[in-house]
Amino acid sequence: MLNSNCKGFTYIETLFVMLIISILLYIQAPSSKINYQFNKSDHKNIAQLITHFNLYKSLAIKKKHSIVLYFHKGANRIKVKEEGNKKEDYIFLSKGFIDNRSNLNYINFDKKGHINQFGSLYININSNVYRIIFHIEKGRIRFEKA
Repeated sequence: MLNSNCKGFTYIETLFVMLIISILLYIQAPSSKINYQFNKSDHKNIAQLITHFNLYKSLAIKKKHSIVLYFHKGANRIKVKEEGNKKEDYIFLSKGFIDNRSNLNYINFDKKGHINQFGSLYININSNVYRIIFHIEKGRIRFEKA
């Protein structure tokens, strides 16, 4: 026998609460997936940029001459100048630009692939700022979200 004095949720009330929670989760899930996709895309762009840097580092080793990358704050491209080559090349930042916080104006890869100085290059992509860190020892390059 059911006691009419028991306090608690009825089956209908429980279903109603579960419906509200389900709707809220349904609304939240797509937006978090979009934010994840933007972040994933930004990381992909930065990783691709570092791949370009490593390509020029390898090219400097292969051709046994220096290659200089010039960074201009606010620009959406990086100028590449090879020793002995009058033609300039560019690395374009399709969805970003070089942030004003960067403390590097250029990086020089020598014929052994070493970097002449250490420092950080800040790249702004979709209002997210990433810091590319150049290490002197063995020309290592890594990045982190700033």
